Amino acid sequence: METTSEITNEANDGIEIYFNNPYLLPNQGAEPSPHGVEEEIFAQDTQLNNVAYNYDLKLKVAANLIHSITLDALRPMIDSQLKALPEYQSSPYHFKRNGLISTPQLKDEKKTLSELDIGDQSILHLQLGAGCKDGEHMLCFELERSVPSSSEGCKEKTVIIPLGSLAISEKFTVVQLKHCLFEKWAELSGAVAPSHLQDDDENILPIETPQSANHIRLRDFKGGKQSGPLRDDRILGRCLLGLADGRKLIVQVLQKEEQIAADDILISLRLATYFGDDKALSGPIELPMQRSNTIKQLYEKVLAMFPHLQEPLPDELVVESDPAAVDYSVTVPETKFMALARGYSTGPALTLKNSLKLKWNDPTVLKDALTATLDRPPLNLRDGSIIVARGGADYARAEVIMKQKRQQAALEAEARPVSRGAGAAAVRARLRAKQQQEREAAAAASNDGSIETAPADLAVAAACLEHSKSVPALPSPDKLKGLSAHPFGEGDAAAAGVVDENGAALPPPQNSPRA
Repeated sequence: METTSEITNEANDGIEIYFNNPYLLPNQGAEPSPHGVEEEIFAQDTQLNNVAYNYDLKLKVAANLIHSITLDALRPMIDSQLKALPEYQSSPYHFKRNGLISTPQLKDEKKTLSELDIGDQSILHLQLGAGCKDGEHMLCFELERSVPSSSEGCKEKTVIIPLGSLAISEKFTVVQLKHCLFEKWAELSGAVAPSHLQDDDENILPIETPQSANHIRLRDFKGGKQSGPLRDDRILGRCLLGLADGRKLIVQVLQKEEQIAADDILISLRLATYFGDDKALSGPIELPMQRSNTIKQLYEKVLAMFPHLQEPLPDELVVESDPAAVDYSVTVPETKFMALARGYSTGPALTLKNSLKLKWNDPTVLKDALTATLDRPPLNLRDGSIIVARGGADYARAEVIMKQKRQQAALEAEARPVSRGAGAAAVRARLRAKQQQEREAAAAASNDGSIETAPADLAVAAACLEHSKSVPALPSPDKLKGLSAHPFGEGDAAAAGVVDENGAALPPPQNSPRA
């Protein structure tokens, strides 16, 4: 093993390696270091966004040693500089290439600097905490919880807060990971920043502690998208493809125990309430079922989850069924109290209104309720498939109210006067109809001689008569004498034979060429 003096050879051909102070939090908006290297990188931290680490500590290694010195051999020199810092703590640390959470650790410290591509002006990021061994990965856990919302029309909202990180072996099963997370729960939840525990009114809401490891549900959060729940018997290295340091998992704390095996599917169950003040379509409730369960067992499980749906139908709301229809309540007695329908997962969002169009208690489904399994036709359920449930008595009461409203609306429509419209086309149509009525009335009046002249028409007639008096009268034929072939040509008016009563020549008309 090389000595410290060999590592810190001050030869001109030595390489400089920069590292940070691991005992200090990154400084937001830190000033650039005067060193001529890229000593600041921006990291995406769970506590701070856009934070910068200062890499102002350095050590020098002889250039001829980079092919033989290992990363583990650098620890004594780094420790000697860390002990001189006022913030020094005797805590373990591990190596990374930068401060990003997703950056994997340098786990194999027996590799040489050249094998790790560490050269001159390289950066080593020191992170507090024991490093992962070969085959282990630092997983980041984020807690999904519901908190009260101050938004109008929304009682709760879902938020995701960082919970912490754990070094986990890739050979662990999901149930082993749950037990490990349950054991470290107090430590992780106690380190969460108080700012992440506040609601809209800035009240601190403590993190709920699960009752056992079976009260924890895990989902993959790769790429910012949640996957389906991880099965308990699956191995992490196989169910989390591309597993590496910084992989995020979503944690949910359940009220009831849950064990999801490889043969299980997770159905998204929604409850439709049509009557009363609480009429709404509930949010999705994830219901684990075995693939080999029958359709009848699905009815039994849903009715056991919602016992209030077992309300019998009142006698006044009982409707006579079609005698030709098959009564499936003999094989599936649960259909007397409730109805199920498969919801659609594509197209417009499923609402309480368009849920009325679903196929409730579909006969094609009920006829094979005792033999058909959930993952086979006619249901073909998969992870995330939507099943909507409604109570029979609840829907019957709402249907009576809806019929009364439709009848009332029909009566109001009959009593309401016909709308004549207010658009331009309607206005023109009414104007034409009015003009046509006036013409017909005028024609009828002219036939019986009872046309009355309007005062405006009399005024127009008087104005025309007055104007006619000011226009000169045309000469009579007797006074048109000696007209030539070219009247009003080159000769004067007398030559043209146009004279007045005394024989005097009349001036040419205003529109003549000589005017």
